[in-house]
Amino acid sequence: MSRARDSMIASLVNAAKKDPHGQALFGNAEISHKDGWGWVALHLDSKGAALHFGRSTISIYEDPSINAPRLVHLPPGGKAVLMIHARAASKGMPINVFSTHPVEAITSNGYRLFIIHNGTVDKEELLRILNIDAESTEAKIYNDTYFLAQYMAKKISKSIDLNIIREAVRLTKTALNIGVVLIKEQEAWVAAGSFYKARDDEVRRKYYKIYRGETQDLVIYSSSTLIDFYNPNIDIEWKELENGRFEIYRISGEKIDMVESGIIKI
Repeated sequence: MSRARDSMIASLVNAAKKDPHGQALFGNAEISHKDGWGWVALHLDSKGAALHFGRSTISIYEDPSINAPRLVHLPPGGKAVLMIHARAASKGMPINVFSTHPVEAITSNGYRLFIIHNGTVDKEELLRILNIDAESTEAKIYNDTYFLAQYMAKKISKSIDLNIIREAVRLTKTALNIGVVLIKEQEAWVAAGSFYKARDDEVRRKYYKIYRGETQDLVIYSSSTLIDFYNPNIDIEWKELENGRFEIYRISGEKIDMVESGIIKI
């Protein structure tokens, strides 16, 4: 796992510094994911759980703390989840440590929810649903993904399911490419997938599509630029995930199961 992790991080750093798919879509030769980065790592086994996470407003390709995820000790055995995100803030969204991914929310049962997201959802509608004043300090310092996390946390009881993802898809403006981790006492739920409004636009599809790769020990979901331009040094077959496909896993101690996989359309 360490070799795959380090190779993926190296490719992510390069992709964040120069994103050719983003350049093609947004027409900006200088586009980069410069608006901070963050990560969350979780390890579960029969002995208990370990949680590590961090955020930085410094770009991932300039931040010396990029080594932090590599230094996390994941004991042999058990199951582990690692999510890393390099941010390119949507126009008009705040750039600060509060809005750097992964964003966090607490469910009604007190469980912790972490989300990373590429794309834009309807922040104004989320504020209305959550009954938050659009002129409040809270509304101004947090971004759309943060309020999406609060919304999803209110919907979650004991697990993540496709109905909760479907509610988030309905709020999508451009794309809902997400990784989600719900952390309970001795259990975790993980969701990953991609929905984007492509309108038969090949350039848009190339930017928002995500890849899935699997080995005997690993399942990896990756943004397109990492694989198409900065091919990680991993012996794995990458397959493009269908638009609208989301997959949900349950992790309990030494066991991991995919519990749902489906295509969501609106």
